[in-house]
Amino acid sequence: MRGRCFLLTATGGSLLMVLPDTVLAFISGAPPLAAARTAAKPQEPVTCRFSSASTQLFQDASPPARTKRKKNNSQNDNSKEISWLKWMDARLEETPIGELSSKVMKQILPIMNIYAKQRSTKGAENAKRLLDRIFDEAEGGNKDAKRMLSTKLCNTALSAWAKSGDVRANAEATKLLIWMSKTSREESHSQIKPNTRSFSTVIDCWARSGVKDAADKAEAILALMEKEGSDALPNTVSFNSVINAHSKSNVMDKAVRAEALVNRMEELYKGGNLDVKPDVWTYQSLLSTWSTSKVYGAPQRCEEILKMMDVKYKAGDADLKPNGHCFTATINAWSKSLEKDKARSVYRILQHMNKLYVEGNIDAKPNVQSYTAALNGCAHPEAGENEAEFRQYFDIATLILEELRMSGFGQPTYLTYATFLQVCANCLPDGDEKDRVVRRTLDECKRDGQIGDAVLQRLMAHFPALYNELLAEHIRKYGTDGPVQSKHLPKEWRRNVSGERKTPATKRDQNAKIKKMYISKLKAIGRSRGARGFYSKEMVSRNTNNNHQRPRSDEATTDWYEGEVIIKE
Repeated sequence: MRGRCFLLTATGGSLLMVLPDTVLAFISGAPPLAAARTAAKPQEPVTCRFSSASTQLFQDASPPARTKRKKNNSQNDNSKEISWLKWMDARLEETPIGELSSKVMKQILPIMNIYAKQRSTKGAENAKRLLDRIFDEAEGGNKDAKRMLSTKLCNTALSAWAKSGDVRANAEATKLLIWMSKTSREESHSQIKPNTRSFSTVIDCWARSGVKDAADKAEAILALMEKEGSDALPNTVSFNSVINAHSKSNVMDKAVRAEALVNRMEELYKGGNLDVKPDVWTYQSLLSTWSTSKVYGAPQRCEEILKMMDVKYKAGDADLKPNGHCFTATINAWSKSLEKDKARSVYRILQHMNKLYVEGNIDAKPNVQSYTAALNGCAHPEAGENEAEFRQYFDIATLILEELRMSGFGQPTYLTYATFLQVCANCLPDGDEKDRVVRRTLDECKRDGQIGDAVLQRLMAHFPALYNELLAEHIRKYGTDGPVQSKHLPKEWRRNVSGERKTPATKRDQNAKIKKMYISKLKAIGRSRGARGFYSKEMVSRNTNNNHQRPRSDEATTDWYEGEVIIKE
């Protein structure tokens, strides 16, 4: 063997071997990982056959050496990591239950962490397998395993399931949590009692699952958590995860249920529990829940919450500083509502964001998502509004798009263009102007490399003649297999499209039962329908000393359409 090596003579069986320094370090008493890290040039393990007399001496040989990851050596590091995992599998297979040495068991927790970082089903299953082996070792009388079995070890297995992305992850994590809770009641296994992190991991797992009753399950686990005792008291993260689960559900009362949780947090905090203080993430999730609830009064309620946050922040609560996500959620609430004249409401909120950012609140900086959400508020005028009001929706949408281009906050994405095409379809009358605006929009979209599937779908659905004309060559080539997709188009047209994915439309669950207390709350909120909130009512004065000014009406209309931008009070 080349490199640093040593000669070892086994006197009992006249065994002569050449060993790498990592194995010698183990024999001399150094821990396997320490030996691996201190080795100047880590050696690859040597596969040898031993006599029965010498097998016991080397059954706990050190794992392959592991070095710090380098950018130019990732492939080599991965191969060593795989060797380490295979080494552990071999030790588990060849060692009877109850006889694993402490030196092998010390490797289990770091290996479980590796499996958790794999973010895969196989990684989660392997992490759980290692946890089961430690438990079996403890049951088999292995004192080292009893000392090693802990809540931390179980939490690593929970984390592996939470990160796996498997459809079974929430169920498997819940099973493991219940097992921890029941088993820890035995005096011999009290050291695996679930703690706050255990419950929070499972709650978050349900919140991310997207299943129909995820919010109910997450809230049930939160209730169980409060009953568990002092070791598992809920904290802000726990509550935030449940509120986030409600934001992704499709039941009618999800917003009032989420708000009840926030009120519960406020009560606990005022009662002296500082670990459950609502923060900006709490209210950000609550605003998101209201914005997607589609109930009467939702945009007005969002503005009330946003104003309350602003008041508390100015009073000294730094944790409640409104950010861009909070304002964008409020814009979304207006955009998805059935309110009339909502185009002016979303534009005023967007102006307020600009004003705060110019005044120094960088957290309120608008982004492309903010402008796209505001465009969406112009894309769906309500029934009963006349042609002049439809035209005003289009004028405001054009102004928003031009402001985005000039603001420096980002460039329009495929979603921005797709939303503006929806504005053109719903707000402009058929004719030459509509045709001209759509053509120019598509030219801009191609120039920016943002022709995504969403743009093509809007074009085909609302402007079939233009679709057939502008994509005639591609339709002849690819149209026989269905609609032309962005992948069929020149790469230059779609070069900047990223993150596009199909998201199925969610429908409200009409069969979900609503508690009477929530029904009365929804009715009370609904009474504010038709009113303007603080931000949507206020027309922010323009600051002429900044680089993010609203363009003049003639600037906004030069390349887009003929007419004036009119915003009346």
